[in-house]
Amino acid sequence: MVLNKPLNAQNEIAPIIILQSSSDEFSVEVTNELIEAFKYPEFKYEIMDIDKSQNIPIDKKTNLLINTSSNITSIDDIELNKIIDYLGKGGKMIFFGTVTDERFAYIQGIKAGADYNIDQTVRGIKGVENIFPGYKGMEFYSNFSIPHNRLKKSSFTDQIRVLATGVTDEDYPILYENNIGLGTVLVFNSYVLYEKDYRGLMFSSVIKMLPHLPYRNANVG
Repeated sequence: MVLNKPLNAQNEIAPIIILQSSSDEFSVEVTNELIEAFKYPEFKYEIMDIDKSQNIPIDKKTNLLINTSSNITSIDDIELNKIIDYLGKGGKMIFFGTVTDERFAYIQGIKAGADYNIDQTVRGIKGVENIFPGYKGMEFYSNFSIPHNRLKKSSFTDQIRVLATGVTDEDYPILYENNIGLGTVLVFNSYVLYEKDYRGLMFSSVIKMLPHLPYRNANVG
């Protein structure tokens, strides 16, 4: 695990735990984008490589759990139940990329028995809710935008709260919330988050999940 410099503004804030798979290129790229975004506000975080250890160090001081890899499916049911228990008691988690494993369907707001088919056409991101000031209605899209290549919109339950959709399909959930007990899970149904253009959106999603956390404003776009 890697621990960055202590948070100067509020040392009692518990760490953010980032689950990374060193064998997963997407995971490494997303984690690197997060680290860059965390430098200026000096967020305290730990990186856990699930290729080397599957004992997720969640405790009562954990404020946020971030998953960056589909390889989280390698954890056993004991560790998965630890995550569910953490969420049920009010914990918060972000999935940077949906995970196509039935064991994780409940956490991610995916229908039981979903076929996990991939949509290879939807591009761009359009804000539906103000997860940060001015985000509602904002579009991230160009002729060079890459398809998100994640789960079809029919995969999700009616209980999710959509925060952002695709630009080319405004019914397609790109960013959404799912409640587990007292906890909240934020899910990016996208595999293009490694692009620098999305760094600000990733950072803002962390701020949304930790609204009480003081930080220095920075342009992380």
